[in-house]
Amino acid sequence: RRLASALYRHRLPSLTDCKPLSACQSARLRKVVLFLSDMDGTWLSPRHSPSPGGVLAIEEAEKAGLTFCFATGRCLKSAQDASCMDLTCRPGIYSNGAIVHGAAGKELYAL
Repeated sequence: RRLASALYRHRLPSLTDCKPLSACQSARLRKVVLFLSDMDGTWLSPRHSPSPGGVLAIEEAEKAGLTFCFATGRCLKSAQDASCMDLTCRPGIYSNGAIVHGAAGKELYAL
């Protein structure tokens, strides 16, 4: 629990001070278009609510031209409730990969 609290308090440098990924020297980094995040123990705070740093990370990634989505074991409804975001119009991976949504939230795969 102490580790989770310490990680939650840690603030990464702002992406607004960085060059866009397209300006990176590495050909691999210039191809990055998608930013994925797990929810529990990663994007959500220890209290299972959106963390300020997580919300800021999404905003900054999208400003940099990246598409954001969750890859989580949660179902879509649970992910929406926990994130306080409308995820129906976003790509995402839900229920441990049993459901995959593509661009604009279109269902691509369902087990």
